[in-house]
Amino acid sequence: GQGTIEIRVGGHLVATLGAGECGGDLALLDGESRSAAAIAKQETSLLRVPSDRFRNLIMTQQAAARAMLRTLDQRIRSLQASGPANETVQPFRMRRSQLMRAQKLGLSQLVSTMSFLREVSLFRDLSTPALATIAGIAQEVQLLDGDTLFEEGDPGESLYLVSEGKISVIVEEREVAVLERNACLGEMALISGLPRSATARALGEARLLRIGSDDFDNLLSNEPEIPYALLKTLAQRLRAALRQQARS
Repeated sequence: GQGTIEIRVGGHLVATLGAGECGGDLALLDGESRSAAAIAKQETSLLRVPSDRFRNLIMTQQAAARAMLRTLDQRIRSLQASGPANETVQPFRMRRSQLMRAQKLGLSQLVSTMSFLREVSLFRDLSTPALATIAGIAQEVQLLDGDTLFEEGDPGESLYLVSEGKISVIVEEREVAVLERNACLGEMALISGLPRSATARALGEARLLRIGSDDFDNLLSNEPEIPYALLKTLAQRLRAALRQQARS
């Protein structure tokens, strides 16, 4: 379409959409009610996509799903760079523990890992064979208190699922989130191909599951439910960031 649309949350301007940009997608992805007002600032024309057709497009057209993933990733990165944070973290070079290790799961762990994956929103709707495949490619990573999982600016080589403990997410020396069991992190760099947009640091001992970039790419290609579930996760993350920006 053409024209300009202002996006306001609680009366605060949080975004301006121009030609070629998408609005209203968050409610379709995460199922929540509209959290913002969209106001045309001039004569504007738009293309409307009904919710059922939108879901069908995402489920059947891999290119569309990946394009939407990249769009949400860019919007989240932009808000992380400009928005307020929970607290300031004193700058220092965080150590990488020599005890951090990634190892293939043994057969005895596969069943419990599949049960855990059922609790993760990204994978809970997958079939049992699909969950078995993911459990088979996952690696376990253990961290000590203060260990760095990855640093802002690192290349994105893996995504992680928190199975035990807490992980602090830090952007430009500011803590922006604390992730606990069932949370997914590190997927944004895999989606965009850009360097890590945040540092991830263990708060106490933590255990995570790691899925490498090649395996993740195969999952996106072969399991159409995963891109949709990932879009829902990013939509919820973006919605929270917009609310935080509106409160500032």
